[in-house]
Formats: sequence, structure tokens, C-alpha cells
Amino acid sequence: MQVDQDRINHNLQIWQQTMEATHDLILAGLRHKIGPDGDLREAYRLWYRHQRELAAQRLERESAIWLQRQAGDQASDTESSHPDS
Repeated sequence: MQVDQDRINHNLQIWQQTMEATHDLILAGLRHKIGPDGDLREAYRLWYRHQRELAAQRLERESAIWLQRQAGDQASDTESSHPDS
């Protein structure tokens, strides 16, 4: 399979533009929230910290669900390998 480097470059350019636009929107939203005299750097730092906390909470929930499923799968495997009769 041949790699189309032009297409890859084009997709990367679109991705970069999207990331930059997203960042600009975040900054604009923070600026609106804190007003023209607020500390944008501090607001961004607090926003980013909150996003990291949310990501950590999601990861913990997903890990707990995964562990529960693994425990259930292992219990099912144990029951099927040792029939009662």
C-alpha cells in the first residue's frame, strides 16, 4: 500500500488549524468569563487543572468498570471450567 504523503500533510494541516481554533475559542471563552481586566494566564491554568482532574476521574471510572468486567469474566470462566455435576 502506497502512502499518499500529500494527503497526510493536508490532514495534519487541517488538524493543526482545528487545534489552534479550539485553543482560540477556549481563550475567548475564558476572557469573556473573567472580563477584560482578569488574569487570562491564571484563568487558563485553573481551567487546564480542572480538565486534568476531570480526565483523571474519567480514567478512574473506566478502570473500575474494566476491573469489574474482568472479575466477572474470570468468575464465568471458573464456573464453566468446573461444572457442578
